[in-house]
Amino acid sequence: MWNASACTAALETLNLHIQPGARLLVLSRDGDTPARAAALLIARGFGPSAITVLEHLGSTEERRLEGLAETWDHPRAANLNTLAIECRAGPRPRLLPRVPGLPDALFENDGQLTKREVRAATIAALAPQPGETLWDVGAGSGSIAIEWLRAVPCWRRAGGGEAGAVAIERDAGRCATIARNATALGVPQIRVVQGAAPEVFASIDAAPDAIFVGGGAARTGLLERCWDRLPSGGRLVANAVSLEAGARLLDFRQRHDGELVRIAVARAGPVGRLTGLRALMEVTQYAGAKP
Repeated sequence: MWNASACTAALETLNLHIQPGARLLVLSRDGDTPARAAALLIARGFGPSAITVLEHLGSTEERRLEGLAETWDHPRAANLNTLAIECRAGPRPRLLPRVPGLPDALFENDGQLTKREVRAATIAALAPQPGETLWDVGAGSGSIAIEWLRAVPCWRRAGGGEAGAVAIERDAGRCATIARNATALGVPQIRVVQGAAPEVFASIDAAPDAIFVGGGAARTGLLERCWDRLPSGGRLVANAVSLEAGARLLDFRQRHDGELVRIAVARAGPVGRLTGLRALMEVTQYAGAKP
């Protein structure tokens, strides 16, 4: 059972929790929430899901509405209502696994996308922990920040504080893409900051526990500025595909220790009437923790 409030969070957060057999209990924002939830379930291929609306619980006006998402035709509910959903997959559900490494096709992008296999390895290197915040520098389509939030969406530190992610991207069009991807994948709470790194760092008030550099590793001084922003124990992970960026990572490792690995991925594809493996660009990855 997953409990949530559509009063304090966007309804699209349900996208993170819609799975076959899942049971969701949602405090609705208003009387339109049940119909909006039904539409969201249908879009995900969960039209057979059972929906129960409980209006004015505990009062003389208490009422119960029931139905399936795909045939939901009840009039607008009372503004004070609680929504119970039993998720049932249709014949072609759009399943979103919670483990890192979502299919590339789920991310709208213009080519600036950390590929699935590298993305899974990157999240593992970043090692998300309860209540921590990530800065995704040069976020592109936002895939790393999004998968970080999907890994730790509701965890809290003992002293408070939710897991968060800041996607830093200088291109306005990509910033809009990040927001759309985050909503579609159930983490609309992502914070998108438009601006060039490291100049924009001063405007961000959420201190990072981990930083990922996916674009711009070849820029002079960027890795050092990211390192300076990290607290003791903070992690820095950076990916590079160009020789120049790879040289920066090697130099940085020599001065700050850490691990340097090469990730090579090949995917099967047609070669005439046969099948062959085509290599993706190799990625050099640095991962280090600040003393």
